[in-house]
Amino acid sequence: MQKDDVPDRLAFKEKYLAAVEGWINPGDSVIVDPDGKVVAGPASQAETILYAELDRAKITGPRWQLDVAGHYARPDIFELIVHRGPKPLLTVSLDQGEGESTEAHSREARATS
Repeated sequence: MQKDDVPDRLAFKEKYLAAVEGWINPGDSVIVDPDGKVVAGPASQAETILYAELDRAKITGPRWQLDVAGHYARPDIFELIVHRGPKPLLTVSLDQGEGESTEAHSREARATS
């Protein structure tokens, strides 16, 4: 992206891009195959489209090399709960570290008075 690509009508152009000449973001686009090898590019400071032919059979192996859910999964720490019905915006729960919450104390106070 070059400075001239930003319309003059946008107020931030003069404020933030006054000292910029030429490229704001030089791009550095690249196509990498599943093994991590560069097959096209990098295209730096050029308006272009990168093309590459990829072998779809090479995709299978790398999928097993990076397990984005498996080793990050910590069911001992995290859990996902999906509430399908409406829920209140704010809920006060019991604090397990220091005793009961304010909500529990106020229920007790109403019950005893």
